[in-house]
Amino acid sequence: IDRAAYQDRAAEISEIVPSWEPDAGWTEHEPYADEVEDEAEERVRLSINRALEMVARMDDPAHRQRLATLADRALRALAEDRDAARGHLNVIRAEAQASLRLVAARRILSKRIESARHDYADVLGERADVLRADLDRVLDQLDLDAIEAELTSMREAATAEADRRFVVEQAAEALRDLGYEIGEAFVPSALERRTVVRTPDLPGYGVELDFQKKRRRLVTEVVAYTADRRGDVAAEEAFCEHLEALAEKLGGAVALTREQTIEPGEADVVRIADAASSARTTEREAAR
Repeated sequence: IDRAAYQDRAAEISEIVPSWEPDAGWTEHEPYADEVEDEAEERVRLSINRALEMVARMDDPAHRQRLATLADRALRALAEDRDAARGHLNVIRAEAQASLRLVAARRILSKRIESARHDYADVLGERADVLRADLDRVLDQLDLDAIEAELTSMREAATAEADRRFVVEQAAEALRDLGYEIGEAFVPSALERRTVVRTPDLPGYGVELDFQKKRRRLVTEVVAYTADRRGDVAAEEAFCEHLEALAEKLGGAVALTREQTIEPGEADVVRIADAASSARTTEREAAR
């Protein structure tokens, strides 16, 4: 609360408690809330005055008026019934402190909400728009925590997908440089599913690429469009050389770690059933 607002509220309280004199040493911080440890009348009177310093900082005018009225009653009863006055004082102090803590919490929450609007402005999508609109209806920290957690998750997912697209785009350029037939549909296709690419250097064979989304890894495998297995090992050896060249080309833009390698001939090359039909399907997907 600023000085002007405090002075306006203090004037309201003074109309209810004429004997109260606001502290001249005003500060923007919450005043000290002392405890009454003895029964000296002056001590109780001083404590009531200090409690009214807190009341003057409360936002709710009806609540301020009620506590000011209670303070006036306490001061009037002080000479004859000190215990009653102390009881009123305890009520005033407890409610004023609770109110100020609530106001402080709301202000902190309001600042966090404004920060969230700014911090998550870059998260795109209808759901993100809904969550940002929900910030207007946040009631407590738990609500805000839930919204921030979901927006953070959405941002991380978007960042991961952007990184994955970048890897696929870099791989497309590298494969094209290595002589593979890479069409415009390669990137969107590879982002959605396993994709087979071919090169004239490996007739009858292709390479299946799986850019795995959750595990953030690229799995490659030689596949055959021919039933003749005599060229399998040679095709795998040739692709191993291509894979080394691919890793070298990608290394400047993408951090790579090789997790597993199956040597040529260690496992059967997968045959694609109905090779002619599969080849036409792959060609259609590449041209789509």
